[in-house]
Amino acid sequence: MKNTYPFAFVTSHGHHDTWCGGQESHLQILRQLGNRVLSITAGPHGISRRLRESGLPLYVVPFDPDLVYGFSTAKALRKLRVLFASGLYCLHLYRALKRFRVKVVYTVIGPAVILAPLAVKLAGARLVTGVRGTPLRIARRNWVLRLSDRIAVLSEEMKDLLMEELRGNSIPNLESKIKVIFNGVELDQAQRKNQENSNLIRRSLGVGDEDLLILYPAAFRSWKGQLRFIKDVLPLVIAQGHMKEKSLFVFLGSADNEGEERYERTCREAARDSTFCSHVHFAGFQSHVWPWYQAADIVVLASENLEGMARVIIEAMACAKPVVCYDVCSARELLDASGAGIVVPQGDARGMASAIANLGKSFHLREEMGKRSKEFAATHLDIRAVSKAYERMFQELLEEA
Repeated sequence: MKNTYPFAFVTSHGHHDTWCGGQESHLQILRQLGNRVLSITAGPHGISRRLRESGLPLYVVPFDPDLVYGFSTAKALRKLRVLFASGLYCLHLYRALKRFRVKVVYTVIGPAVILAPLAVKLAGARLVTGVRGTPLRIARRNWVLRLSDRIAVLSEEMKDLLMEELRGNSIPNLESKIKVIFNGVELDQAQRKNQENSNLIRRSLGVGDEDLLILYPAAFRSWKGQLRFIKDVLPLVIAQGHMKEKSLFVFLGSADNEGEERYERTCREAARDSTFCSHVHFAGFQSHVWPWYQAADIVVLASENLEGMARVIIEAMACAKPVVCYDVCSARELLDASGAGIVVPQGDARGMASAIANLGKSFHLREEMGKRSKEFAATHLDIRAVSKAYERMFQELLEEA
């Protein structure tokens, strides 16, 4: 490991041995940026392990992100423990930033966004706050945004929501601070021909060439919407004759903790106890997702509006697949503008069922939307261009410093 890194990436991931779309996005960006960026994680697991495997610079400042949840209602003794652990984290982070002479810090995900700014400023570095989920959460902590030299969001819609939420807060130069940088995908991987594997997936599931495979790729978390999709949308889709005969809905993903495992079991039981159980398959976690996307005819997502830019959508677009989803943040910017999918109002089960059924009936429409998806991905979602945008932002701040 070198003694000096101009840029650092600070995240709360790494304490738990989990994986998610956010970690995947960051790993891909960090691979592109290479050895100029030091990643500072909260533990040796998850993204930390992938960074080590990729030979990228890594430094761990241990912190359990679960400590801070429920802080406002916690008893005094627990609050003291949290404050002590948070102070220790800030001290160790400050020492790391000084040791490696970091000049620009990008913070993202969980407690790191809240705890890191003080250490960053005391270390004399410039601060970029990354907003990956709904911008309404970070807007409640406007002091973080006041300390930030840049605020990186994933879409124009996220920027507009953040500006609207902070109207009247008098944060100096707020609009000029906010930089829109789309999420990205390694297009070479996504579009590498996996025909043999995707055909094998379809055959193993009993899905013929004329049948439909509808893919729902998402970790099992209640806000990801699998249960309401199974209960509210699926019966309406299956009720339509042509879909009943030749459709299989595949849920791709798994749970990360005990609470999410209970939710996953509830989803499985709801499907098992339904009259359409033969049309549902749970594939679990898959480390190689691209053959599954390529095996699919339609990709769906019924999550609540807690997304910043759902990775499911951009991965489907990279694989030239049409998407049907509820109106989550950034979905219209991706799908309406490109004609690559159908965005349905939140909770409109009948509208989502109708959209899926209409796509299921029309091979031509699926092909046309898939073509537009691929074109949009090529011009907007290439991880190489996304990483260059981050590098330019970091370089601007380095020059300002």
